[in-house]
Amino acid sequence: MANKYKYTYGRKVTENKYMNDVISLPTKDNKPDWEFMERYICYLKHKKLSTNNKRFRAIDISKWVEFRFGDLISNIYKGRALNKDDLLEVDKGGRYIRYIMRTAIDNGCELFASLDNINDEFIESGNAITIGDTTATCFYQDEPFITGDHMVVVRADWLNKYTGIYIVAILTNEQYKYSYGRAYLMDRIKDTILKLPAKKIDDILVPDWEYMEKYIKSLPYGDRL
Repeated sequence: MANKYKYTYGRKVTENKYMNDVISLPTKDNKPDWEFMERYICYLKHKKLSTNNKRFRAIDISKWVEFRFGDLISNIYKGRALNKDDLLEVDKGGRYIRYIMRTAIDNGCELFASLDNINDEFIESGNAITIGDTTATCFYQDEPFITGDHMVVVRADWLNKYTGIYIVAILTNEQYKYSYGRAYLMDRIKDTILKLPAKKIDDILVPDWEYMEKYIKSLPYGDRL
């Protein structure tokens, strides 16, 4: 993973490049010390997660209703892009902000950037969904963040940690439809059809956000979010 900076869309990773990559490892008797590496990973500090949730609600989708995503949100726009090379990477313990990119890991966080040289105009407030338009990677961001290029930010009145996670899971199911040749642009995001649990308010069917929030909370480890 530390060597991924060498490869881009113009220089993709191939089997030959992988086999010829040079990496530094601990050694013993001029051979990789696999025992040391195994012990090292086992010794890393961690605390086992626990949950009080044992069961969760069964889902019956027979009465769910299709909604156009663009009709459910209050704002969608391109994030103000910052170049990764212009950022100072810091440890999470310092004054930092998450740099959100199109990566599919770590909730889209490419690195922790120092806040000292970032103008406020580039800082996005938390409680938003971020979408990489060339990769269709979707995540919920609960803390303030900054973005790189090709990042779409979605905001809505109903959005919170739980409904955000719920909707992101559904949007992620759309990912297979999009690639670099067919980007997940804002118009396509807005036209995405989501099938959601619904309820009637004044004889009008609307998404049942309360149900979605309760469902996420009821999942194993949902009480740890």
